[in-house]
Amino acid sequence: MKLGLLTYDIAKDWDLPTLLDHAREIGFEGIEFRVDLNHRHGVEFDRTKEERKRIREMCRDAGVAICGLGSGCMYDSPNPKVLKENIERTKEFLELTADIGASGLKVFGNNLHEWEGISKEQTIRQVIEAVRKCALLAKDLGVDLRFRMRMT
Repeated sequence: MKLGLLTYDIAKDWDLPTLLDHAREIGFEGIEFRVDLNHRHGVEFDRTKEERKRIREMCRDAGVAICGLGSGCMYDSPNPKVLKENIERTKEFLELTADIGASGLKVFGNNLHEWEGISKEQTIRQVIEAVRKCALLAKDLGVDLRFRMRMT
């Protein structure tokens, strides 16, 4: 088994060189970068092609694999505008995922909305359709779309 570090909490305040140094020192072989929260590591969708290449090279040179990216993209919102924004954001992150050499991007189905009068089945169908759209792009880019559903 190989260990990977998720930057969501413990490593959110480390810049990329510090993160890579600590990962090696502790014995982590890979990192999952949490994106969309402006963590200090700087791995975000607005990086230029050159910055993305540099991130990829820094990780490779440090001997630390980029296991993937963790996003906050969710497909459960009953608001069509919010859903569309999350799908578009996912597409941006999938491109970043491919550019930096990560193997996949984590997204969320997230919540059911039965308390709002929306059936569980309707939310699940909506999430499935959003995942399908994003998975097609992921496949074209050669990366995985990793899905998690809390179902609360």
